[in-house]
Amino acid sequence: MTPALMAQEGIEVHVLPATATIADVLAVGGADGSPGPDGVFFSNGPGDPATADLTLLREVLDRRIPFFGICFGNQLLGRALGFGTYKLKYGHRGINQPVKDLRTGRVEITAQNHGFAVDAPLDKPTATRWGSARVSHICLNDDVVERVQRLRPIAEEMDLTMAQLAVAWVLQNPNLGCAIIGASRPKQVVENVAATGVVIPPEYLARIDEALGDAVVRNPLLTAENTPKTRPC
Repeated sequence: MTPALMAQEGIEVHVLPATATIADVLAVGGADGSPGPDGVFFSNGPGDPATADLTLLREVLDRRIPFFGICFGNQLLGRALGFGTYKLKYGHRGINQPVKDLRTGRVEITAQNHGFAVDAPLDKPTATRWGSARVSHICLNDDVVERVQRLRPIAEEMDLTMAQLAVAWVLQNPNLGCAIIGASRPKQVVENVAATGVVIPPEYLARIDEALGDAVVRNPLLTAENTPKTRPC
């Protein structure tokens, strides 16, 4: 049903069998003619996600192909990211299932049919080999995880080096960032950036440490016109 609905929205849908390999996926061309699909979708079950082979999903994530899934597909994403899954004592069946978006506080009334769920912390991001991931939606009836998502580090999303990230952030937040201009204080940057909600995975900390210092003031993003003045904090 979901592929048919996506097709109705104008998406070119290619349905592959559960035995498909990454080569089969990459053989599907993108909308612009580029090799590989614009995204990969895993459908609902039935099945116990703990018994599924995650090889293809991990290869999709390794190639940074956008991935999304519903029900069973979302549970497989959770397992691929390193979370566990479990069988619900009372499955979510039928209409009028309230789901809260933890990012916005918005509540939506949904129809569901799943008997398994992802076991992930609700209050903090979790580091994975593909970057940080977090729970974005929960069921208000029982706090069951309804959606997990991988958070794209801002440096990856903007294709920035760590020095450029620090400079770009300071330019936008001169009051908070004044302490690190021309000084090697990576922890200050990390703490301040974290306060804005930007995710910097732990593996980036060493790179930030290397990038800061006088590399900040040498960065080409800084010019005579836009270099902020250093002030005591």
